[in-house]
Amino acid sequence: MLITQISPQTKDPLRENVYLDGKFAFGIAAEKRFEHRLKVGQTLSEKEVTDIVFEDQVGKLLNSAQRFLSYRPRSIRETRDHLKLKLDKGDFVTPDKILDEVVKKLIKLGLLNDEDFTKWWIEQRQKFKPRGERLLRQELHAKGIDREIVDAHFYDYHSPGGEITKVAAKKFPSYKNLPEREFRSKMGAFLTRRGYDWDEISTVVDRLLRTK
Repeated sequence: MLITQISPQTKDPLRENVYLDGKFAFGIAAEKRFEHRLKVGQTLSEKEVTDIVFEDQVGKLLNSAQRFLSYRPRSIRETRDHLKLKLDKGDFVTPDKILDEVVKKLIKLGLLNDEDFTKWWIEQRQKFKPRGERLLRQELHAKGIDREIVDAHFYDYHSPGGEITKVAAKKFPSYKNLPEREFRSKMGAFLTRRGYDWDEISTVVDRLLRTK
């Protein structure tokens, strides 16, 4: 395949478009183009093109991942899904292979760790948005966290009834003047939305009603 044109990308002048046999083939970082000494008139095999694109895309996604991870910890699935959207389109792009390599490098660099993420997520929820274990488990599952990791971190998540009592106590002033039936209904619905189980809710509601 013959390189017939190399031109700067409109949206990113630090990247260039490479055309093979008169058709757009792939994008590449300008520094990578010089590193590989690509020039018009040069002939490349399919393997050479595939290897160049793979190397370029891995570098591009690593840069994107570092920005993505700088805001807060992320799960592996969360990061992979984000990076998938950053991949270039093209015949020589191999999404799964590229993403596997990027994730492997991020794990090795200590930037991705599902166990650390799980611990952080639970601590943040406890501190800022307390909710029941059931709802927390659903959130972590949606983030792609393995059940074994979740189970390990919930082993000593909180003492029975401790967290739900604190959550209910904050809401208590809003409902304390309501009739018992309405109080039970509204407080129960509130705690249910927070992900607590009915047995826990019933115990806490009964306790609060005795303080009215």
